[in-house]
Amino acid sequence: MRKSSRRKKTPINVPERETILPKKVRPEVKKVIKTSTFSISWDPMYSTRKVEDELRSELIDLYFKLQKKPAETIERLKEIITENPDLPMAYNFLYTAYLAEDEKQNAMDIIRKAKERFPEFVFGKLASAEEALQAGNFQEIPHILGNITKFRDINPSRDTFHIVEALNFAYVMGRYCVENKESEKAQKYIEDMRQIDPKSHFIKKLESHFNKVNKVGIFKRALNRFKRNKKDSN
Repeated sequence: MRKSSRRKKTPINVPERETILPKKVRPEVKKVIKTSTFSISWDPMYSTRKVEDELRSELIDLYFKLQKKPAETIERLKEIITENPDLPMAYNFLYTAYLAEDEKQNAMDIIRKAKERFPEFVFGKLASAEEALQAGNFQEIPHILGNITKFRDINPSRDTFHIVEALNFAYVMGRYCVENKESEKAQKYIEDMRQIDPKSHFIKKLESHFNKVNKVGIFKRALNRFKRNKKDSN
């Protein structure tokens, strides 16, 4: 018997229509550093006026973009500062972007503006410490920060700090420890940053300084040993 050449119709499964929901705004995220007793927030707080939800969400997005493509955040951050000159976080983000792109002069300029505008804020104190750091005046840092070595003590009245405040403090103190040949303390600040945000470019910056100084130290010690051995052999 001849088989029919006609193909059997197979039922077509029509997928259910996808319901497209409006994009959710990334909620405020908080972390608690295991070695500390305060909360870390991504929320762009501490403005002298209410930050609109749209700008708040954009700043949170800019923080994450800052870790991967800092150059692409610079122009927008400059616009935000022009439109919102009383928003400390925007200044700090822009400084971070300049630092990541090795634009040291621009980084210094934005530090000075932040220091003048927010002298009593944590950002103002950190800006002064950053300025000393960039100028190579490392020994001024303890005086600027009031000999504080733990971030929680920079403002005991607060329980929540912004992520960039905590990262900046750890970076500044880590750099100070590196230059002061306190390797173990510097490594502790690096570990603190990893617990706050393992993808932060501040970690790479501090590790770079740490490795550079330690390599020089190792070379000097090796050279001194060589000289001593040569002297003893003579």
